[in-house]
Amino acid sequence: MKTRFLSVLAILIISVLTFASCNIVKDKTYDATNVDCFNFAERDDGTYEISLKEGAELPAKVQLPVSHNGVEVTAVADAGFKGNAVITELTVPVGYELIGEEAFAFCPNLKAVKIATLGNGTERKLTVRYGAFRECTSLIDLKIGSLVKVIEGYAFYEAKISSLSLTKVESLGVCSFGLCSSLKNVFVPATLVDIHERAFEYSENATFAVADGNAVYKAVDGKLERK
Repeated sequence: MKTRFLSVLAILIISVLTFASCNIVKDKTYDATNVDCFNFAERDDGTYEISLKEGAELPAKVQLPVSHNGVEVTAVADAGFKGNAVITELTVPVGYELIGEEAFAFCPNLKAVKIATLGNGTERKLTVRYGAFRECTSLIDLKIGSLVKVIEGYAFYEAKISSLSLTKVESLGVCSFGLCSSLKNVFVPATLVDIHERAFEYSENATFAVADGNAVYKAVDGKLERK
């Protein structure tokens, strides 16, 4: 019992540190990747969604732009960067509200992703759509900012992350973190009250810690249970 207590305590400490690192950083020197690499399509609200321009030579480290020609960029298009083998690091800045279906799916060399942890855009709530990072099998470093509220099904299916802080996420879809065999430590915040029963399917090595104040979930010996 003492060993279990110390293990859960260690997870909580790690999670708190991870949570602190995921707060928004207003970075006035945010260095976005050259806009010539992207297509910009107008959305219904007059902002832009972004995708990879055919034939563009992306750098390995991609930081998506917050605006284009004075207009805000707020979304990544469905399948906008699907299967790209160049990207190794990705930053989606504050200001985006949507990462589209399979937007970065099957990117084999994508190792690090930061979502809404820095930037100078409008603070919009962000949804990660179905399969957005599905089968990015090199993904080992994932940081989720406090504006990320919804993570849909299969969003990070088969990622290789070992720890996960869900910051202020409110909803997880089916297999959103399924088949994440390297996942060991998961921090569930008080805001997260809608977790699909199969959200962590086949991620059998995961051990959970739940924030005080969560009205729906608790951790019992590292297992996630409903109250």
